Amino acid sequence: MNENNIKGLKENEKVNIIFIFVGQGIHWSGMSKELYENEIIFRNEMDRVDNWLNEKYFGYSMIEKLRNIDDKNSEELSEQCLSHSILFMFQISLFKLLKHYGIKPNYNFGISCGEIASSYCSGLLDFESACYILYNRSILQKKTIKLSLNENNNYNNIIDNCIYNINKFENGLCKINITEKEFNENYLKKYKNIEIAIYCDDNSIMVGGKNSDLLKLSNEISNAGIFAKMIPVPTSFHTSSQDIVKNEIMNLKFNYLKNPISLFSSSNSNIVPMMSCVNCKFFNVLNNNQDNDVIVVPVNNVISNQQNNNNNNNNNNNNNNNNNNNNNNNLFLFDNEYLFQNIRAPVKYNQSIKSLFNHIENNNLGEKVVFVEISPTTVLINHILDIIPKNDYFKNESILLLCPLSKGKSDTTTFFDSIEKFKNFKII
Repeated sequence: MNENNIKGLKENEKVNIIFIFVGQGIHWSGMSKELYENEIIFRNEMDRVDNWLNEKYFGYSMIEKLRNIDDKNSEELSEQCLSHSILFMFQISLFKLLKHYGIKPNYNFGISCGEIASSYCSGLLDFESACYILYNRSILQKKTIKLSLNENNNYNNIIDNCIYNINKFENGLCKINITEKEFNENYLKKYKNIEIAIYCDDNSIMVGGKNSDLLKLSNEISNAGIFAKMIPVPTSFHTSSQDIVKNEIMNLKFNYLKNPISLFSSSNSNIVPMMSCVNCKFFNVLNNNQDNDVIVVPVNNVISNQQNNNNNNNNNNNNNNNNNNNNNNNLFLFDNEYLFQNIRAPVKYNQSIKSLFNHIENNNLGEKVVFVEISPTTVLINHILDIIPKNDYFKNESILLLCPLSKGKSDTTTFFDSIEKFKNFKII
């Protein structure tokens, strides 16, 4: 497609654009290869991040490692340093490419590991801090992975079209099409060690725990005629199995945005409001609640934890500084405590999407909403069809769901088809 045909999208149209940065476990050896070879902006950003991680942390190219893996080798694909690195570099590269072609978000929203890229693209983290978190999160995540004691059990046949051996790991995830209430009332008492890890929509959840227990639950639910599927991951993310890394997470030192931002920044701002997938709140917003959004001034100041603590110690007698610190205490920040919750707490995907809809409606920001899944293939975006509020403000035809890439399809064709759909949606 000719680039000139899709440039110059109108900036003043009332369209709410939300980028959804998905979590890990969705990569394969040829992921985004065509886009990498044909789009120089995407390729340069991928190489920039890969080179930084190579020189600073890992000592080898994650792109080369990915390209040389056999997709049948699920253990190598699920290695946490690779999973974190490839997802991060892919997401910020796709973010930059989308902006180049005129799609800029009003809001960002990250899921689990995807919150690292989302926070960087939102301006909450600088690049070095994001890479530092990526590295340490991946290393610490390995500590939550336990090898199974029952490797002789053959569970491979339960996963359709998924080359993964749950014999290898003790813990995992399972997606089931039941409500939270149904799970709590009908299954929780029997499966006491299984926890809700992700709220997908009103009628489906992901649960985590020991694979042996998840298999029994999956079989029981399937026998009742309800969809259930084991998910190919090496640990039970977003459950109590992650508690063992809390102290180390709390001792990390990294930079994060510490000052208030506006929920209504201009399209030219480097700051993009970001909603948490843990508590459905916006980061760095004063008086942060879902019903009464307060407009505050956007800023671009990043202060390190250590520097801020030193400043507090050196300026105890400075009333102005003390007042500023008191104001900042009211902010919800991407700090160490939140980073741990990002790993430990269940992902409130369903509730967060609802909160974004509420924010748009309460502030009368327009019925048109575009959700863009920052992912190499479709993962969770279609759940939004079941989350759209059933009221007079939003209509199904006013919601556009885009995933710029799709596994098994041409990267460039799918990407530019998405750009064209976005362009046509804006002018309807």
